[in-house]
Amino acid sequence: MNLGEGFRESFETIRHNRLRTFLTMLGMNIGVASVIAVMATGLMGRGAIMKGIEKIGSSLLWVTPDKSLYPSEREVVNMRPEDLAAMEGLVQEAALSPILRSPFAIGSRGYQEFTQLYGVWDAYARIWALRTQAGRFVSRDDVRQRRRVVVLGHNMSRAFFPSDEEALGKSVTLAGKDFTVIGVMGKKERSPVDDGSDDDTCFVPYEALQSVYNWDAWGGPRVFRVYFKVNDLADLDFVSSRISQYLGSRYGELSGKPRFVVRKAESNIQTTNKVFDIITTVITLIAGISLVVGGIGIMNIMLITVTERTKEIGIRKALGARRRDILAQFLIESVIICLIGGGIGIILGIGITAVVSVAQRWEYLLPWASILVGLAVSLSIGLFFGIYPALKASRLDPVVALTKE
Repeated sequence: MNLGEGFRESFETIRHNRLRTFLTMLGMNIGVASVIAVMATGLMGRGAIMKGIEKIGSSLLWVTPDKSLYPSEREVVNMRPEDLAAMEGLVQEAALSPILRSPFAIGSRGYQEFTQLYGVWDAYARIWALRTQAGRFVSRDDVRQRRRVVVLGHNMSRAFFPSDEEALGKSVTLAGKDFTVIGVMGKKERSPVDDGSDDDTCFVPYEALQSVYNWDAWGGPRVFRVYFKVNDLADLDFVSSRISQYLGSRYGELSGKPRFVVRKAESNIQTTNKVFDIITTVITLIAGISLVVGGIGIMNIMLITVTERTKEIGIRKALGARRRDILAQFLIESVIICLIGGGIGIILGIGITAVVSVAQRWEYLLPWASILVGLAVSLSIGLFFGIYPALKASRLDPVVALTKE
């Protein structure tokens, strides 16, 4: 039997058993599609993380209390406002901004919306690479003079004003006080690495929010978190060390551990990448299980096919067909089923990847290696799970085959 004849006969057999062939290759479709989708999604997710890192840089660090040292939230020791000036003087190599977050109702023209309000310093925009679409961000003078000014989030501006330009200079009410709109943020791009703000978030000077914040539960104004961004990556460890030393000398330790932790974006990025690798590997292995299940299904259906075509095999052998001809025929049939199933799986995988890209607003990336892997796996499964049924068919005794009903 030549190769062309083998392919022709295999396609003819598949054509006459379309439903059974479709159900047989279903596991292969799902398995290959899952492998490609997982590999591509992992690549796109990593690309999104790296894009976020490039935007803010790995020179970011922040200070928070180590809450794991305390039995309850109420007992946590937080920094005080005077620590900000002290740290600003200590680390000239870095931009610094505290952050105070709180939900507030924002109103204008008798209409009200709820927003997440961020109280920040002017350096916050540089630290997180924020850009306004209209107007400007909070300035140093706004902070020093405790001006009641606000930068509206994209959605908040749209909720109250016909356009961003018309919002500028208008007043909105926050905590019963009038705040003047000085800027409007652009529509925020989704990123795995950001400050947690969204299109509803509004920004005001830190001291302005501090003056209207309810401090009763804290016994007075406190600083919950401070962000730093060094000018030179080489200064990262130095700045981190200076901050740790200052807070350690001022607040001491608890149970032999510092009360405050200085976290680096760089270490968080490495941890995120490791977690991403583990998750991608585990999901890929789970997807691989469906390929094995699909292969077992193909072996099962090929064994049934051998039983159904026993008399045909006997006739072929009686007419001079050799064992290798019968072996080749059934192997080709098995491989074709797997390749068709793998091809459909590749198309499905590419489609799923495109949907994820659009839904997450990630740059569309398709690792061509995943397509080659899908084809190679399909071919390997066709050969591996088709060899036993093909051997069984080739070893049939023609006399027994001809007489078997």
